[in-house]
Amino acid sequence: FYIANSCFGGLVLWVCPFLAIHQLSAEIRQKQLVLGFSMIFILFHLIQSSGVYIPYFNLSYSEPLSQLYNISQKDISIILTLLVATGGIICFRIAMNGVLSNDFFRLSRKPLFIGISGDSGSGKDTLAQSLIELLGRESVAHISGDDYHNWDRNRPMWQVLTHLNPEANDLEKYKQDCLSLFSGRSVRSRHYDHNSGKMTKPIMVKHNDIVITSGLHALYSNSLLEKYDVKIFLDMDEDLRRYLKINRDVLKRGHSLEKVMASINARENDRNKYILPQKNNTDMVIKILPSKPLDLSDACSKEVPQNFKLEVVLNNFTSVDNIIKTLISYAGLEVDVEEVGGKKKIIINDTKITSEDVAACIKKLIPKIDDLISVQPVWSSNATGLIHIFILNQIVNSLRKRLV
Repeated sequence: FYIANSCFGGLVLWVCPFLAIHQLSAEIRQKQLVLGFSMIFILFHLIQSSGVYIPYFNLSYSEPLSQLYNISQKDISIILTLLVATGGIICFRIAMNGVLSNDFFRLSRKPLFIGISGDSGSGKDTLAQSLIELLGRESVAHISGDDYHNWDRNRPMWQVLTHLNPEANDLEKYKQDCLSLFSGRSVRSRHYDHNSGKMTKPIMVKHNDIVITSGLHALYSNSLLEKYDVKIFLDMDEDLRRYLKINRDVLKRGHSLEKVMASINARENDRNKYILPQKNNTDMVIKILPSKPLDLSDACSKEVPQNFKLEVVLNNFTSVDNIIKTLISYAGLEVDVEEVGGKKKIIINDTKITSEDVAACIKKLIPKIDDLISVQPVWSSNATGLIHIFILNQIVNSLRKRLV
């Protein structure tokens, strides 16, 4: 009955559930503000509201205390002003914490734009697909640089130019399609079928809250570099990269070993000229190394190595210490840190970590991660899971900068 009452006290009680929810994630100063609001409300309620008659003690509080004790209207106005002011501040803080600081609120104004570059066989599309599974396939638009090769696999021009050469790719359309998705417009793009070596007919790529572009030249265009929220370069150990590329191209794509090795050797100059310089344009350089020496002769017959070393070089990163402490305490990993040209280099020699520990680390570092990832995220383990930890932290830092 009291809550349904139209008096001021009944109206204020309607906000109590919202205040309780607000305090669950509020800082200490905000909790103190709510306490002050509550005390002022109780005082105002005692002064203004009528009371009851208590027969046993022969006490009557049927009239407000303001009348019983001759409290001036000026004093009542001051208390009411304090009550309204503190209530207004709390409402503002709730709006800031619950709406403006929400990742999806910011994403609704501008998509989150992630660029992933690296040499052939470094795992660009593999990383992109794992991020799609984590962030939610329903929320991500993905552009692959392979879809913008100028020619099918068997065209003679590939004897003159390598895939790493910008002239062998339609980078202008690649750039325009990426910028269109970033601007909220869907695009039509061909898809390169690695099995047949041919391009498919153009298909629709719908714009979305998150845009991920992966490719040899993802960090090549200055126009794209200006728009990216997160820029990632995969700098795989050369022996490991060759091992994985041979394993993939021979066993999965049907190329001959001789053709794959010839392609690797022919691309060396273009790799140094066009691909590796993109490392200078990144927020993070991720280097994956084998845990033990590899024999390239085993690449066509054995399983892909599962345990790696990981090195992550971070630019403009503010929460390195928190990540290191969390990885040590939650996952029991040994983590080393070095200074490299004024940048932080994090070294993890043993990347064995369960997907459950990865999820626990991310939720510890980013309490509101559920606002960003899929409703049913696919958590990865080992090196991929660790890479996700660094990338998600970089995403959160980039989103925070949007409000600055």
